[in-house]
Amino acid sequence: MYIRYRQVNAAIHYKTIDLSKTWNEIAFWIGNITCVGISIVANFQVTSILLVHMIGGATTFGAGSIYFAIQTRISASFRSIHHKYPEYGVSKSMLYLRIFLSVLFFLFFIISVSFFGKAINEFRGTDVLSWKEEDGGMEYRRLAAAFEWLMVFVFAVLASTAEKDLKSIQFEEIRFSNKLPVPTNNVKKEK
Repeated sequence: MYIRYRQVNAAIHYKTIDLSKTWNEIAFWIGNITCVGISIVANFQVTSILLVHMIGGATTFGAGSIYFAIQTRISASFRSIHHKYPEYGVSKSMLYLRIFLSVLFFLFFIISVSFFGKAINEFRGTDVLSWKEEDGGMEYRRLAAAFEWLMVFVFAVLASTAEKDLKSIQFEEIRFSNKLPVPTNNVKKEK
């Protein structure tokens, strides 16, 4: 997510693409929110604090659907690169694939949340962690889980489509420099 942000930032700076910086800034912050959601899901398993886990999941997939939609918009700006350098950028078919996957991801998110809401409404048991068939709402719970896993699959496919875009950048080492003045009395003179 950060590498993509830097790539788009450089492309905007060097006028390689025609895109407002606002798109990249929004994508960066929503990408960060998605990452926080992923961290919450990973650190608060269903068996520990269910509510926190569910908030993390909703954050991951909700913000993730917005992130992928914005990245798909940004991808459209990279079409001009593909015309000049076919080995880089975004082809027409890749752009359409990303649009399709972004819409699919959002639909799976809405469907999953809807089915989970119906499952909770029909649940009549005492412990959500040991949900049994007789507790009610199990079919909706299964459907919600199935669509959640479909989202995970689409998430992975969408992320993997960035491979060709990222080939157009090269990593250079991070450099640090001291902005503070160096005291002259502590500097040894070389002979």
